[in-house]
Formats: sequence, structure tokens, C-alpha cells
Amino acid sequence: MKKKKLAIVLSGGGSRGAYQMGVWKALKELNIKYDIVTGTSIGAINGMLMVQKDYNKCLKAWESVSLKYIYEEQNIDDLESIEIYKKYFFSFLNEGGVDSEKIKYVVKKMFNPLKFYFSNIDFGIVTYNITEKRPVFVKKKEVTKKQLIDFIVASSTCFPAFKSKKIEDDMYIDGGYYDNLPINLAIDMGATEVIAVDLKAPGFKKKIKNNDVKITIIKPKNKICSFLIFNSEDSKCTIKYGYNDAMKVFGKLEGNRYTFKNGNLSKNYKNNQEIFRYKLKEILHRNHKNILEKIISNKLFSRCLSDDEKVVYECMNEIIEDLGKIFKLDDSEIYDINTYNKLLIEAVEKDINKKDLEIENNIKLKISNIANSKELIEFMYRKISNGNISMSVVNLFPKDFIKAVYLWTIKENL
Repeated sequence: MKKKKLAIVLSGGGSRGAYQMGVWKALKELNIKYDIVTGTSIGAINGMLMVQKDYNKCLKAWESVSLKYIYEEQNIDDLESIEIYKKYFFSFLNEGGVDSEKIKYVVKKMFNPLKFYFSNIDFGIVTYNITEKRPVFVKKKEVTKKQLIDFIVASSTCFPAFKSKKIEDDMYIDGGYYDNLPINLAIDMGATEVIAVDLKAPGFKKKIKNNDVKITIIKPKNKICSFLIFNSEDSKCTIKYGYNDAMKVFGKLEGNRYTFKNGNLSKNYKNNQEIFRYKLKEILHRNHKNILEKIISNKLFSRCLSDDEKVVYECMNEIIEDLGKIFKLDDSEIYDINTYNKLLIEAVEKDINKKDLEIENNIKLKISNIANSKELIEFMYRKISNGNISMSVVNLFPKDFIKAVYLWTIKENL
């Protein structure tokens, strides 16, 4: 019987590589052991540290990362994103890109040859030889220390932002130009199972050659930083995203863009769905003799009032996360659902009665773009609480109305 081997596959993605640090944290907590690591670009650098089992060194580097690693300027971290992109652009025009020797300095500083070569974890990376126009697959057992560092740097040179890397007589660029998520390389190295971390960055991905290998993909659910902008605050947040998403994939946390302790969403559904659905029906019935006619005419109402519990459960969870985004709750935190609901109520009641008269007047004039969702939800929440919401509001803004009903529901249950 073939021996089982688990591979961690790390995609390229520049500064988004902090996300892989968060996944690594989750793997450690879950005591998931791996036998192989393959990577491209920043995944090659993170992968080297995973082979060395240098978690703390990697974490410290990501928590203190800065554009000063690339541009030796004191105030560069204070520049706006557009100014940073301009620097990359003019660096390419004037010098052919940022010097890859700056990446090499970082890699050499992090590399520990004793830990790396005595580790029982195999390692492979992808780079692209532009002289011969072919991919190059570099494996741990086949290269010297100097060659390995050079090839890791070559794999990480995101051309044209960075200069191509010369090794002997040939020029090399980022492995993402061939395969930005080297699952096939891991399979070729003997992997029977793969956990792949896809940073959703620019680059090509190859079709997986073996369908018998179990593949688990972990990728960002939230918007994460630009792959060319390095700063410590973004990195710390991105590490949290990686941890949260990995724990969701392995069933230890739940949610989509927002993250909740395990079992919290079911608890929330059980505690609130009956009152939530009753209030929806009560308001709709009050304004419509034939409630079924209204329900059928609006798919959103139909979902929330469905007899299928799974449909209602999913609908409520979507409402919860939409409200978090509208009221700007921190999407990198892990929430207890009761705390999350209290934060929503605090947010909706913060500016009580603000703009109500203006909103009412605009509704009478049938102006549908009278305000943003936040203001409308706050307005309708107050109207529901006072028992005097009109059907004209519901008809114009059914999505915001349903979110306001949810807020009224959790307020009743606090």
C-alpha cells in the first residue's frame, strides 16, 4: 500500500503571503503534520520556513514587514497606494524593475541550512526560465544551498515589478508565469493528499493531473491587501483572515466573510427565527390582505418565510453578514454571536432619529435613492419598533426592510 503523504501547497501572491502565515497557525493548532511543501513566489519563501519549522521567525517577519525591505526610504510606508504603484512603474521603466537582490537578502537572512536540510519535510518550488522559455522545478534533494537560495529568489521575482534573476547563463522570473499553485508538483513528489492555500493573485494555474488525490483548497473570503503593498498593519489583519478561513474549512469556526465560534449560527437561528418570521408575516399581513401574493412576488420574502429550515437558516446568515458589512464591524475578529448582535444594536441606535423627517419626505416623493442602506435600515428599524412602518417603504426597499426586521428581532431577545 502506498504510504500516505500530506502536502502543503502555497501559491504566489506577494504581500498576501501573510494569509499563509495564518493558515500555518491553524495547522499547528489542529496538529496537522505535513510531509511535503511546494510553493511559488512568496509561497516558496513561506514554504522554506515551513520546512524549517520556523513558525515564530516567520510570524515575526510578517508582523513587522515593510516596504523598506524593498525601497530603502524612511517615509515610504506613509505613501498612498497610488504613489507606491507609481514607484514600481517608474522602477520598471528606469531600471527594469526592483532589484531582486533585496529579496535575496531577506531569504538568506531567514534561511537556516541545518534546519532545512535535516528536516524530514520535502520541498519543491516553481520558477520560469525565460532564456529557454520553460518551467523549472527545483527540489530540495537536487540543489545546493546557494542554488536553492537563488532559485527561491527567482521564483519570487514578480516580473515586471522586480527584475528577472540571473542564474549562471540564464534569466529566471516568477514561477506564477507557469504555475502559481503547484499542486501537480506536490503530486509528482508523492503527495496523496493536498492542502492548497490559494492567495487569488495574478498568475497561471495548471489543471490538476490526478483526480484520486484529495485536495482541500483554502482561499480568502474577505478582501485582502494588494499583493504589491507591504505593511505590518495589513499583514496582521491578513494573518487573522488566513487563520479564520482555515479553521472554517476544518469545521472549527463558522461563517463566510465574518467568523463565529462553532455552533453560534445554529444557536442564533434557534433563538431568533421564530420571532423574526412572525414579525415579517405580521407586517406584511397588516398591509396586504393576501400575504401569499406578496410573498410569491418577492423571492427574498419567500426565502425568509420558507418551510425549508435550511433555506431560512442560510437567509438569516446572509442577513447577519450583510449587516456586519453595512455597520462596519471588524471582519477579522472571531465573534460570539451574542456579542456580534449587541454590536449591531449599538450601531443602529447610535444616531437615533437622525434624518428621519428627510427620509420620510423623500419616500413620499417616491425617490428610491434617498439614502444609503445604513440610514434606511436605521430608519426602518425605528419604524418597526414604533409599530408604524408603511408598505411604501417595504415595497421600495425590501432587502433593507428584512435586515431591519432582523435587528428588531435580536433587540427583542437581548
